Amino acid sequence: MRRWPTSDENKASEFREGLWNLIYGSPTAAGLLFMRLCERATKELYKKVVGTDPMGMTREQVFNDLETHYTKSNNAEILNLLQHLKEWRNKLAHPEKLLTQEEAEDLYMMTMYALKTGIKLL
Repeated sequence: MRRWPTSDENKASEFREGLWNLIYGSPTAAGLLFMRLCERATKELYKKVVGTDPMGMTREQVFNDLETHYTKSNNAEILNLLQHLKEWRNKLAHPEKLLTQEEAEDLYMMTMYALKTGIKLL
């Protein structure tokens, strides 16, 4: 898990920027960067599970296909994780939504859990 965020410069940069924004009081920016990392991991998981590149697909399509796959395999942990990610994504999708520091910290913890859980499957 520790290697995934630094496995390419884009991931490493987003992770560092997210942490910087979290520490220095830009919670909405931090939340958006952490969500982007989760979405990257989700797309990599999709590619492995489904066998095709999700390029050109909406986030909703990727999440729905993964939910269908993990419902069939009865993997409650991943289903729960996907549901939480969708909820966070929906919160962040509204342009007027600003995260509090506490929400950004919660999203950071969710991101770390998502990466830890999802990367095991990659």
